[in-house]
Amino acid sequence: MKKATVLLVVFLAIISQACTQQKAKKEKVTQNVTPQKEVIKSNPTDAIFKSLDQTLSPFEDLTEFALSKDDKGIEKSLNKIENALKNNIFKQNLKSGSVEELSKKIAKLKQDYATKDYANTVLTSAEIFNYNVSNFKDADKIANQIKIEHLDYLGFKILALIDQKNINWNEIEKTTTNIEPIWK
Repeated sequence: MKKATVLLVVFLAIISQACTQQKAKKEKVTQNVTPQKEVIKSNPTDAIFKSLDQTLSPFEDLTEFALSKDDKGIEKSLNKIENALKNNIFKQNLKSGSVEELSKKIAKLKQDYATKDYANTVLTSAEIFNYNVSNFKDADKIANQIKIEHLDYLGFKILALIDQKNINWNEIEKTTTNIEPIWK
């Protein structure tokens, strides 16, 4: 046991010394380099990612708040959804004609929450999240991210389903099966 402790201390001392030498080398190299201006180029996909976030995050947040039965968080998310509707965020970011159906889904979401039906609030919010992912107008420009968002939906939906009193294993299997082709 004593030998193992000594070996460990020696090993840590060697690693510490190596790190110190590496840091000193790096500082010396940094001092000899003349600073250059950093040019930041705007990436067009940054705006697309921002639009995707504006379209999805209120429902992602609401899903998480509903899972934990956090009324203040749910109400905050519902206010964000209302503001996004008023500011035409969904109209700008979703495919043409999608907002009318989205409005119906949001009405159901509000009804689920008004009756404090947290289980259905979670499910409805997760379904809206998926609806928005599937109808995001610039999806083809960020295809990999859209796949990731579908995977997020899968996680939300499964969490919602296993949070219910009677777990619907068939629905879990169906949800997984429906998302699987996106990843193939």
